[in-house]
Amino acid sequence: METLQILCSSFIIPFFLFAYTASSADLCKPSTCQAFSSQAPQVRFPFRLNNQEQVLERCGYPGFGLSCNNQNQTVLHLPATDPEQFIVKSINYDKQALAIEPRFCLGNRITLFSLLGSPFSGDHLTNYTIYNCSSEAEVLPPAREIACLSGENFTVAVMASSAAIYTPLRCRNISTIAVPGNGYNDDWPYEHLYEELRLTWSTPDCRSCSDKGLPRSAKYGIIIGVGIPGLIFLIGVVGYAFGKIQAYNRRRNPDIELPTTTIAPVVFMTGLDKPTIESYPKTVVGDSGRLPKLYDVTCSICLSEYQPKDTLRTIPECKHYFHATCIDEWLALNATCPVCRKTPETSSTVTPCSSVSSSSSTSSASTS
Repeated sequence: METLQILCSSFIIPFFLFAYTASSADLCKPSTCQAFSSQAPQVRFPFRLNNQEQVLERCGYPGFGLSCNNQNQTVLHLPATDPEQFIVKSINYDKQALAIEPRFCLGNRITLFSLLGSPFSGDHLTNYTIYNCSSEAEVLPPAREIACLSGENFTVAVMASSAAIYTPLRCRNISTIAVPGNGYNDDWPYEHLYEELRLTWSTPDCRSCSDKGLPRSAKYGIIIGVGIPGLIFLIGVVGYAFGKIQAYNRRRNPDIELPTTTIAPVVFMTGLDKPTIESYPKTVVGDSGRLPKLYDVTCSICLSEYQPKDTLRTIPECKHYFHATCIDEWLALNATCPVCRKTPETSSTVTPCSSVSSSSSTSSASTS
């Protein structure tokens, strides 16, 4: 029976491990905002889609949450630019990089973009200087006007800091910022403003997972999940074979004497008989309530305090006393003191084995 249980457990345990692994993999499978589009970036660990209920929180790494907008585009929220959204164009898991573009005009990319508080860092940074010019100023190359930030009475212009050898006429320097680019148009830095921004991350490092398949922890889990049941199965097979060999040897040598075991007689303790109980002294509590022991004022059986006119019975061996009605019922079933568990010398014992032996000897004598 034990061998059968071992064999069953050896097959059941791997089954449940496989089922759990399969269910976990199914829950964390890659997802997209456009189910039937090959252009939409595939979202998988360390990223997850926040607004999809079927995607568990543990399927993504903290800070790598993406979402789908009302146009089914994959968007990224950066803590320092909230509520600004950046559309994710592509994700390269092997290089741990993603390309994003802003949702609105060129000015949002320049003035609102910030990676503070996010796990991402900018690659191919280019410094730009922003100018506030009067409406009468003429913005000439290498400066570039930002129309969406300009108004009726002023013009906002931007110039690559490497080319800003002078300040345009009727313009005032506002700030200088660094904007990541894509690394493909370094000869013409203004192209960074119109194409995607390239962001990278270093933690968590999942490049080994993409290159080599399963991570090391998953491999260890598979080894443990398969190795331990396999070892148990092997032990069960060896034990089963050893038992079969022993049974075969016993059939071939039936005269081998088996070891005998002598079972000691079991002694049961019974309660005291009524005459013995009645022989224990009784005491009636007087009107003053004085007791034999000053601090022993509660019956340990019924947990009630002793009152005047109560009848007490004392066990001679240990001098503990109780209500007579309580201790009489106790001693009829148990031959020990309820407090100290001492056994009176007059208690009776029964040895079932001895009675069986005497009856057997009587029957054998009558037969002879």
